[in-house]
Amino acid sequence: MKSLLAFVATPAVRQPLELLLADLKLPAGALITGSEHQAIDYLAIHSSPQLLIVEITDLANRESVLAQLADVVEPDCQVILLGAGLSVSEYRELKTLGILEYFDTPLDMQALRHLCAHALGMTDSPVTSRHGGRIITVSGIQGGVGTSSVAAALAQQLAQQGSHTLLAQLDDELGDVAGFWPKRSVDSPLALHQLSQPQLIPRATEQLSNRLDWLCSSESRHTSSAQLGVVNDLLAEHYTRVVWDCEKHHALAPDLWARADICIWVFESSVALIDQWQRIQSRFSAHAHQRHILVVNQTRPERSRQIPAEQLTQLFGQAPLVIPYCKEQPVFAANLGDAALLNSGKFALAMASLVDTVQLHKRSAEPTPGGLWQRLRLLLNGKNGVGGAA
Repeated sequence: MKSLLAFVATPAVRQPLELLLADLKLPAGALITGSEHQAIDYLAIHSSPQLLIVEITDLANRESVLAQLADVVEPDCQVILLGAGLSVSEYRELKTLGILEYFDTPLDMQALRHLCAHALGMTDSPVTSRHGGRIITVSGIQGGVGTSSVAAALAQQLAQQGSHTLLAQLDDELGDVAGFWPKRSVDSPLALHQLSQPQLIPRATEQLSNRLDWLCSSESRHTSSAQLGVVNDLLAEHYTRVVWDCEKHHALAPDLWARADICIWVFESSVALIDQWQRIQSRFSAHAHQRHILVVNQTRPERSRQIPAEQLTQLFGQAPLVIPYCKEQPVFAANLGDAALLNSGKFALAMASLVDTVQLHKRSAEPTPGGLWQRLRLLLNGKNGVGGAA
């Protein structure tokens, strides 16, 4: 029996599912380009998978399609449907029929991933498809690797893409994030453990820009693990994305990592990396429903003692995303108190790729002009072409 089969008809659904299969380490062949009618024809002659995902595009005949699908799917096969929005009554009818879940498009990829991981036995504890916010931690495997710059830029770009985002910092000091927005409030009258009710969120946060807030309540010395869980649940109900700049030596860091939906690990490629990574791994238990994203931030020019990219992939089981060396750019942003400087140059392009990875989006390969000489050459060629045509 195959573990998963997905039948999708539209590119907008196919692209994120390709990334989902790769993230769950499932074969690319599990994704079949085809309509729900082709899924019915296939399952009529082949055994059903453990988990079946089908995109419904024939909305006019949806009831008939589902009836035919029910006839060919084996009883122990779990089914997830994707498609246009349903009314509450239609959704309840599907759940009554035994459909595991129905996802509207555009897809909530993190919720879909959680549900697939549980259905395929990749996580022990039941994972429901929740539509609350995602908890994202950004931590440095080593010190001084630009963790705060990555967290601030990530939160900014998520907000610019439309996610209601909160930037928070697990640190008993203000930390480096404070430098990007020097005009914001120094701190909140509330300590972190006092943030226990939704009506307290406005008192504990400050708006930095459109769709981006800052959690001023950085005082966490008297916060317990249970209280941190309450705070995270509260914030996830209020925000689409919660980005924590998480100091790795903080006593609550392991609890925050264990509760996160996505853990982003920032590091510099050096020979000491392996020991440092093993120390962090020994401090918390990762869960199968979590995603771990690795980021090599080249904070200085290349050195001879860097670990080759192939060895990093072997060490972590995945290829890390690389932020190329950008001389002083993130440092200037903090020193000048201008977070907008994080949105330009190579650093911003790398962060856009990180956002796509977090959101399980695939960036279209659009040709972009390179340096100044290439842009001039394109301009001159265009002028010459016009002259020749004349």
